[in-house]
Amino acid sequence: MATISNLLPPTLAFAALALAIGAVTREKISRNDRMSIVWFCFALGILSWFLAEVVWDLYPLYLGIQTPFPSIADVFGIAGYIPAIAGLLVLIWPFRSEFYSKKIVAVSLLALVAVLSLAAFSVLHEQFALDVLAVGLIYVALDVLVLSIAVPALIVLREGSFWKPFLVLTSGIVLALFSHTVSTWVSTLGPYYLDQLSELLLNFGYILATIGFYMRMVQLSKKLL
Repeated sequence: MATISNLLPPTLAFAALALAIGAVTREKISRNDRMSIVWFCFALGILSWFLAEVVWDLYPLYLGIQTPFPSIADVFGIAGYIPAIAGLLVLIWPFRSEFYSKKIVAVSLLALVAVLSLAAFSVLHEQFALDVLAVGLIYVALDVLVLSIAVPALIVLREGSFWKPFLVLTSGIVLALFSHTVSTWVSTLGPYYLDQLSELLLNFGYILATIGFYMRMVQLSKKLL
C-alpha cells in the first residue's frame, strides 16, 4: 500500500502531462493567440510538477531513505508555479475589471484566510530549521498567489462551454495546491488519516488536470474539423 501510495501521484501526473502534450501539439503556439500561450504555460507547469513527483519518489523507492525537505524535488515543485501563474495572468487579463466585484473579493479573501491560517498554525506549532521554514513559506506565498488568481477566475469564467476545459484544469490546480497546505498542517499533527486527505486532494487534482487537458484536445479537434 505504501508503494502504491508513492507511485500514484507521479502516475497521475504523467497522465496529465501526456494529455497536456497532446493538447499543446494540436495548436500552433503564437504570441497573437492568447489561449495557446495559456495552455502552453499550464503544460510547462504540469511538466515541472511531474518531475517533482518523480524525484520525490526516487528517495524512498530507489535510495531507501525518506525524502528530505527541502530537496531537489522542491526545485521542480517551486519552478512549476512560474508558468502556472503566467498562464493564469494571461488568461484573466482581459477580464481584470471583473475581479473588483464584492463577491470576487469576498471569496478570494476567504480562500486566502483559510490558507494563511493553516500555514500560521503549522509555523507556530513547531520549531523548524531555517531552510525548512524558508522553503515552506515560499510554498505558502506561491499557493496564496495562485489561489488569489485561480479562485476568482473560476467564478468569473464559470459560464460558457468554451471555458469548461479551463475550469476543470484550474479546479485541479486549486485542489493540488490546497493539498500542500493540508500536508503542511498535517506534518505538525501526525495522524495518518489526515495525511491521506492531502494525498487524496493531490490525486484528484491531477485527475482533474488530466480531464481538463483532454477536454481541451477535444475542443481543438472540433475546431480543426
